[in-house]
Amino acid sequence: MATDFASGTFVVSDKREFVEPGHRQVLCLIATNVKLFCSTCGGREAFRPIWFSDITAELVREKVIHQKSLAKETFRISFGKNFQLFSLVFQCQRCQGLPEAFLVKRCELELFIEGRSPLEHVELPSYIPKHEKRWFRDAIVAFQSGKILAALFYLRTFIEQFARRKTNLLDQKKTGDEILTAYAELVPLNLRDTMPSLKEWYDKLSEALHGAKEDTELFDKSRERIEKHFDIRRVHDLEN
Repeated sequence: MATDFASGTFVVSDKREFVEPGHRQVLCLIATNVKLFCSTCGGREAFRPIWFSDITAELVREKVIHQKSLAKETFRISFGKNFQLFSLVFQCQRCQGLPEAFLVKRCELELFIEGRSPLEHVELPSYIPKHEKRWFRDAIVAFQSGKILAALFYLRTFIEQFARRKTNLLDQKKTGDEILTAYAELVPLNLRDTMPSLKEWYDKLSEALHGAKEDTELFDKSRERIEKHFDIRRVHDLEN
């Protein structure tokens, strides 16, 4: 992308931009290759930009064309100089498969990723239980999308479903507190003081959810302690 301070707008570009006359260089944030997970290749690969567009500029152009052809205003639109929307499309250079698209919002001089198709693939540590890992992954995606309560809920769901499976209480009507208490009894005595307690973090997540507290610090800390719990299980060869 490039910033044209004369007009106060950003310009999408894959190369350096200059302003005529005088060939004054514009400050550039260039859309170049990025490393993304490719579901076809099964790993992180280099993706190149194959298409990009300034959505706000296209809307303004469309409005002008319609007005000229219909001799009347078709819709009202005004963005000012501090707001823009961009679309950027990338393709895996290895398999050249389906493209991946990003919606980027500009406010003042800040850029935000507002949407993505498909959703980001989150690579998890190998010791995260495979039966419940979808909820752990959903928690991270929700957190990165700014949905903090949803992230906390998915993280708590991950803990509860793992504990239900390990205690054989999948189909029984038990409270989360009862399930996590039963799971704690399964942890070897010599490890209970060294492993972060899943019940403790289940309770903390529940408290935040009941109070509708969008606690980003709690998510980060909970995730770190939960991962440590399962890493210790890995070190001591406890089956997940």
